[in-house]
Amino acid sequence: MKKLFTLFTIAAFAFAVVACETKSEKEEASDAIEEAAEETGDAIEESAEETKEEINEAADTVMNDTEEVIEE
Repeated sequence: MKKLFTLFTIAAFAFAVVACETKSEKEEASDAIEEAAEETGDAIEESAEETKEEINEAADTVMNDTEEVIEE
């Protein structure tokens, strides 16, 4: 009887470990959505930074052109 209990305990533990490691389709979909959202956020931040740099460069160009016109 003790051997049967030990065998059952080991089997239950092994099942619990396997069940915890296996992700359901919902968990995998949730992870994929989370990753996509993070990547989208990163892309938006990068795009905003690039836009800011381009605006600053355009403003510098306008300022330089304006100074040249005033000097003439």
